[in-house]
Amino acid sequence: MENKIKEHIDKSFKKRLKEIVDSELEKNKNGIDGAKDDKTIKQLKNTIKITVKEKIEKEYKYDAFLNNVLLQNQNFPYFPSRKDEKDLFQLLILEVLYKRTFKSACDDGHPIITELLEDLLLEKPVIEKCIEKAKSFNPEPLAFYLLFQEDIDNAGPCMDSICKIIDKLSEDSRYGAIVSHPTKMTNPDCKFPKFFASSDSCPDGFLRTGNSKMVFDMHINAVNLKVFKFVSLLYRKRTLLEYIRNKDHVVFEQLFGVSEEKAKTWIENFSECLNNEDRRTNQNIRQVYFPVEGNYHLLSLLTSSGLVFSLKEKIDTLNDRSPNAYSGKKLKKENKYAEAGYSSIPNLIMTRHGGEHPKNISGLNNKYQSYYLLSSTPPKLEKRNIHFPKWNFFTESFRYYEYRDVFDALHKLFKTDYNNVRIREGRDYRLQDLIDRIIDKMWRVRAVSEEQYRPKYTQLKPHQKIWLCHEYMQTREDENDWLDKLCKEIARWVIITYEKQLGKQAFKLGESERVHIFNIVTENREAFR
Repeated sequence: MENKIKEHIDKSFKKRLKEIVDSELEKNKNGIDGAKDDKTIKQLKNTIKITVKEKIEKEYKYDAFLNNVLLQNQNFPYFPSRKDEKDLFQLLILEVLYKRTFKSACDDGHPIITELLEDLLLEKPVIEKCIEKAKSFNPEPLAFYLLFQEDIDNAGPCMDSICKIIDKLSEDSRYGAIVSHPTKMTNPDCKFPKFFASSDSCPDGFLRTGNSKMVFDMHINAVNLKVFKFVSLLYRKRTLLEYIRNKDHVVFEQLFGVSEEKAKTWIENFSECLNNEDRRTNQNIRQVYFPVEGNYHLLSLLTSSGLVFSLKEKIDTLNDRSPNAYSGKKLKKENKYAEAGYSSIPNLIMTRHGGEHPKNISGLNNKYQSYYLLSSTPPKLEKRNIHFPKWNFFTESFRYYEYRDVFDALHKLFKTDYNNVRIREGRDYRLQDLIDRIIDKMWRVRAVSEEQYRPKYTQLKPHQKIWLCHEYMQTREDENDWLDKLCKEIARWVIITYEKQLGKQAFKLGESERVHIFNIVTENREAFR
């Protein structure tokens, strides 16, 4: 596995070495004729490089570097000026895994950090100390540093260049509008409507504006997207846009060290993007008639970018970026058991807007690049071969086609004019076959009773409950009253079903036939238990 931390420290060492060597070379090069003494200069450079390398090598050993960088005062500024402060910021924003920085991985307890630090041969106490120190730093200044990194690294402690950038951003903001439903996600050719929808929270069970935390978006030209990034920055857990909306100029004075007049000018300029609403609809937006208070309104359908991208972030975290997902997938690849397990949402369809130019759509679309469509196919119902009865076993679980042939065969025997041993044996054989089928079906129903039986919704007779339900197993063994009732019911069902199936052709059974059927059933009473 590629160790990003090791690469970062090695790169920092080479950069620092080059800076010092170049500086020392300039001091010692005076008096040497460059055109005639290139060889001398090269020798001098190598000598300086060896000397300097010996001096700073210890400083850039992995444990020493991490210890020195992370042990700084926690109250560091939002804009680093010293070298050690910049080293700290660059380490914390270092991407150690896809979409995972050193800082965020430490905050979440992601195992990748421990693995990378162990690869650098750091001791366990040192690793724990590094992680704890990284977790203690405020993450908000890191976003400021990322936005202005080039200017901070070049300008040093001077804020003038950053303030000039904010001057331009405040002027460019008039070309944009803060929105909640960017129309370009519906059709890239749409330039309006532009508005921000807000609503109160209500426990109505719907995923909608008001019930979920809305992240604002921005409708603005692609070249001016830095405006969106700036107003999205967090300061004391609130976005700069909130301070602009509340006309809080003091925050800008404290952050950027500008005068009250300058801060108010910025707020006034940025406020234009809050007021650039345009509620006209567009011919490229799909519209539907929707019933509202006994009438119909023509509604334009727009996408809530804050909700869809928030969902994407949660799915990405669940599927790939969480510590559980990382550990679980790693163990799965190694064919090992993951005791903690991990969750995953499959069958996702990825949707992109803007093709190769997502920044042309909106601020959030440029940040996330794509979002997911969850599977909307209907659920697959498991086909059950056996259904536990709700009212009566014989009408719900024991189907007509399962016993029709038996009654047809019995009918042929009943209507025979003569009576002998073979006829009687054939009759008893058919009756026993019918009882065997009932017993076979009984075991099948009992097998699903524990899963399918719902006492609240059943209307089974008490003796059928005892006969079929798993929870009455002990009662079945200990009592006999239910069995007497069941035997009578089965005998009665055989006679009624025969007469109903054959209709007018049915043989009129006498008392002796009825008693005989009951006796055959009674002989099997223990099999019903």
